Amino acid sequence: MTKEQKPEATIKRGDAARIVATLKLEKLPYVKVDFSQHGTLRVSVRRNGKAIRLKSEPMTPAFYVEYGIAVGELSAVSPINVSFRTDTLSWLIDEYTRSSRFSVLAYKTKQTRLAQLGHISNEFGDMKFGTMNHHDIEKIRAKKLFEGKPFAAEHRRKDLVQVFHHARKMGLTENDPFIGLEPKSENPALRGRAHIGPDGETYSGYWTWTAEQVAQFFDYWPAGTTPHMAMSLLYCLGCRIGDVQQLGPRNVIDGRMIWTTQKAVGRDRVGVPMDLPVLPQLRDAIDAASDSKIISLDHFVLTQFGKPFSRKSLASWFSERAKTAGLPKECSAHGVRKCLATLMAESGATTSELKATFGWKTSRLADLYTDKANKKDLATSGLERFGNVSVSPAAK
Repeated sequence: MTKEQKPEATIKRGDAARIVATLKLEKLPYVKVDFSQHGTLRVSVRRNGKAIRLKSEPMTPAFYVEYGIAVGELSAVSPINVSFRTDTLSWLIDEYTRSSRFSVLAYKTKQTRLAQLGHISNEFGDMKFGTMNHHDIEKIRAKKLFEGKPFAAEHRRKDLVQVFHHARKMGLTENDPFIGLEPKSENPALRGRAHIGPDGETYSGYWTWTAEQVAQFFDYWPAGTTPHMAMSLLYCLGCRIGDVQQLGPRNVIDGRMIWTTQKAVGRDRVGVPMDLPVLPQLRDAIDAASDSKIISLDHFVLTQFGKPFSRKSLASWFSERAKTAGLPKECSAHGVRKCLATLMAESGATTSELKATFGWKTSRLADLYTDKANKKDLATSGLERFGNVSVSPAAK
């Protein structure tokens, strides 16, 4: 061995067993783990008939970035060169990704966060974390803002918040570089994006369908077609597209639709029991779909091949059917849910009724719709009273 050559890092058998167990637990696609004849742990990616050896230490940011490059899932960036200086941001990121706080995260969350932190470590890893301030955080975010990616910039902020929270908890630093940073709610780049709707008005989030647009969809897609069945579920139940994907005749019990909807709470999904009446309009749609033999016992909505949709593909499929019906591109599945909530509130539905229908645990969203409906009614009644007041020309 020459002086320039460095021996391969040796990994103790106990550590190797832990790494192998973790890799198996995460079930990384295409990964093969074995030992050389000398007992050295080897991790490689096998894909398209080729084997690519991963040289970075397993379970580090460098490893995940190198793995992502190997399977073609991440952009081709240079593997992280983790600094061994214990005062650098790169070292702190490495410490965080080895922590139990990081290890308990969901698999996809870890993958996304590692990719983000890997880029940060490559670009700003030499920063001294003990003296970083809000200007440094803005500098890290600014690169994505300059590229026109405000949400990617926000992800950088969130990921670094977790890194420094861990550092303070572990006594690695008392520094909080986020002090003085512009609050999220006051940063235009981080607010919900404003859009111009088909009516020329601005809106945020998902476009809310009008009753006329719903009628246009039903006119174009008659009973006995899959788009009609999907819209009937969305409009008559106010459910999410993920619910449409899972609902079937087996969920109809004694004239009621009974299922468990999945609601996102932070990084988790929590089941919320739902029990709603099957309205006559929905009953007619189910009967017509059954007569047309386009449904199964488990699913009301199936592909043209008779297979269930995935949630994501169903959402895209529905938007395309709306466009085919001549509706604006803004008309999405979730907008139908907002349409029903609006119509119910304007018809006098109470906050409790809205919460029960849409599976909301708190009154925040229900109050939003009822307040909007009340303002509309008050404005209407006020102007109607004003219209009854005759205005005479001033006396000369």
